[in-house]
Amino acid sequence: MSIKDFFFGKSVPRSEYSSMDIVEIRGAKIFIAVTVLNSAIGLTFQFIAGHRITVLLPTIVLYGFAIYFAYRVYKRKKRGANPIVYALIVAVIMFSIPIIARFNYAFTINWFYAAQSNHINWLLAANLVAFQFLYNKRLFRAMSFVVIISIIAFYILAWLNGVDMPFATYTGGKVNYGVLSSREIFSILMLFVIAYLSYRNIIETEALYELATNQQKVIKEYADEQSRFAEEIQSQYEELEAQYEEIEQMNEEMAASQNEIMAMNISLQKEKERLYKTITVLAPGIIEVDSSFGIELINESARKILLIGSSDVRLKDIRSILVVKDSDGNAVNLAGIDIISGSKFFDLYNPLIFSAGDDKRSLTLRVSPLAIDGNIYGYVFVIEDVTEIKRMKEHLINSSKLESLGIFAGGIAHDINNFFTGMLGAVALTKKNLYSDPSIALKYLEDAEYSALRARNLAEQLLTFSKGGEPVKKLISLPDLIKRSSEFALSGSKIKTNFEIDDNVKIVNADESQISQVLNNILINSAQLMSEGNIYVRCKNISLKADNDYGVVPGDYVEISIEDEGPGIPEKFLGKIFDPFFSTKPSGSGLGLSVVYSVIKRHNGSILALNTARGAMFKFVLPASESYFESNVLACKSGQCYSGRVIIMDDDEMIRMVAEEIIKSFGFETYTASEGREAVEIFRKLHESGLKVDFVLLDLTIRGGMGGNEAFQLMRGIDPMLKGIVSSGYSHDTVMSNYRDYGFIAVLKKPYNIDEIGEVIASVMAG
Repeated sequence: MSIKDFFFGKSVPRSEYSSMDIVEIRGAKIFIAVTVLNSAIGLTFQFIAGHRITVLLPTIVLYGFAIYFAYRVYKRKKRGANPIVYALIVAVIMFSIPIIARFNYAFTINWFYAAQSNHINWLLAANLVAFQFLYNKRLFRAMSFVVIISIIAFYILAWLNGVDMPFATYTGGKVNYGVLSSREIFSILMLFVIAYLSYRNIIETEALYELATNQQKVIKEYADEQSRFAEEIQSQYEELEAQYEEIEQMNEEMAASQNEIMAMNISLQKEKERLYKTITVLAPGIIEVDSSFGIELINESARKILLIGSSDVRLKDIRSILVVKDSDGNAVNLAGIDIISGSKFFDLYNPLIFSAGDDKRSLTLRVSPLAIDGNIYGYVFVIEDVTEIKRMKEHLINSSKLESLGIFAGGIAHDINNFFTGMLGAVALTKKNLYSDPSIALKYLEDAEYSALRARNLAEQLLTFSKGGEPVKKLISLPDLIKRSSEFALSGSKIKTNFEIDDNVKIVNADESQISQVLNNILINSAQLMSEGNIYVRCKNISLKADNDYGVVPGDYVEISIEDEGPGIPEKFLGKIFDPFFSTKPSGSGLGLSVVYSVIKRHNGSILALNTARGAMFKFVLPASESYFESNVLACKSGQCYSGRVIIMDDDEMIRMVAEEIIKSFGFETYTASEGREAVEIFRKLHESGLKVDFVLLDLTIRGGMGGNEAFQLMRGIDPMLKGIVSSGYSHDTVMSNYRDYGFIAVLKKPYNIDEIGEVIASVMAG
């Protein structure tokens, strides 16, 4: 680079200037003008202040140099050179003059006068305004820093040299002439504001330049694209011209084909009419809706199923007509993505419930989307009334239970006789040793109690096995159920059960009786093919991902597997064993495994059958629940630790006497009744006398009299806050399984002992 180029810069043609170059050149012109103006103002201040020519002349020379170098800045900008050297010279001159002048006032006159020279602050602010037009952020920040530091340094020195700083112009009835009165503060703040706004102007100008540059690029790209587009249009025009003759030929061929197309349209119209007629008479209900679920077409079967007759439902929202719930009573959203995509459906094993007044129907539902080129324009809903089929299936389930009950009736009778033999023997030994050795008599009584509890467990298992109908789900522990069911199903056989149950197996929300029947049917099926040997029962938590072997949705499950040492399942029958009425046994009904499959599906689970090295294996999964059992801590285990009044109602005198004595032992005052009306009358009299009843213990079923539920509702009509415990030997009654829905606070299953009554009382009194 030559010396000339360094000082003057290379000449740049005007056509090569960028938009920012033009802005900076114009800014340099403004910089010259503002520098001239500031120089004139500075000289004017000195002249008015009365400075002599010896002071004015050097100032004139310095300002002259500043204007000259400002002009050189402009010339270098115009030539595309870097003007930073000249700009620094101008900055040194323009900012040094007022700063030196202020300190000159301080030393030649006094510090108070210098502090009152407010015009210095304005002159510095004016110089900052000039430097913003060079659009150099680094230089501007440096100048602002110098100005701020000089002001701060000056005022600190002024304060140290005795100038007061009252921070107010007028206080206490007199004028303050301190260095930082409101006038000086205002000028300093205005200087900061001017410096900030000037700096923001530089930033915004650069941002505007960047925006303009981007727009220029966009415009250029658009122009290039238009140019290419024009070339493509020209090329396409030539192609069109060449294809014109081909089109003429095609027109002749199309004219020749017109009659054929018209004939096809007529045929398609006939086919459409036949399809419409077919749909309207199909047995399943078919409803076609648009993408907003407005009904476009509905056949007669759907009208009959939904009980809407011949009313006009076109364009009505299907969700206002087909209002359904799932088997748990939850409303089903027909617009759910899993339903309208077809991935979720409701079949015979998991039907929907449709209610129209008192008429409740079980429906199956499948949905298929209608799409063209991937764009969905509607959906087809296919429904079918399976109410009667479902009733038949439940009848088949009950038939299967009777068949299974006949198979192990002998084993049950054997166990019951063993229980009663143990109880009678223990009672006899108790009577014999009651006076001679009471401690031995107490042991025999405990043995009798243990045998009674085992008999109760067997009775509960029989009730569980006999229960049918809709699943009544509740939180259950599978390990306990597995062990009870295995003991029950294999009673009287020589087969040994081996359990492999993991710790902390999650609980499930299921119908205990139906899951028990699943276990019983599988175990009985294995036992029929084995005279002796082992059955391996396993239970563990598993997490299933998408595309799992069970074909269920991803999530946490509990897996149960039952493996026997029998002959296994013939390969050709593996795909049929869950079909109704299919059996490989000559005397079999073919219902047991069909019931198993139905129950598992209704619990949103899945089951698999396979052969292993030992024999046959059935394994199934049930969705795990994140809930936990509530545990009640017995607050009082023995002794009179309560007080209050309790009404006991039971039609069995022995049960009534036992319950009364046990509850009295806890410190309560008891009143007894043999049927509901008597219990209600006792409660009414106590209530009218102002005597509070803490709770009532009511037998659910009374032969020839008012039962516990009806009596409790009448009592609650007198006192809505009354606490009630319902008791029954039939634990699967609806009131027993959903006791809170009827207002009871606890349930007590018969037979019960003193510990169980104590636990229930503790729970009631704590609540």
